Amino acid sequence: MLSRHPGTALRARDVARALGRDDSAGNINTVRSTLDRLVATSRAHRAGRGLYQTPTG
Repeated sequence: MLSRHPGTALRARDVARALGRDDSAGNINTVRSTLDRLVATSRAHRAGRGLYQTPTG
C-alpha cells in the first residue's frame, strides 16, 4: 500500500481504509502494529508522529 504512494506519508487509518477494513480502533491498531514491524525491518519509515511512508533511496 505504501509503495503505491511514494513520497506520501500516510496514517494507519488511511492504510486500513485502502485495504478495505472498517474504522474500528482494533483494525487501525492492527494495521499500525504491522506498519511498526515494517519500520523495524526498514521496509517503511516514520515520516512523523503517526505517519508512515516508503523509505527513500
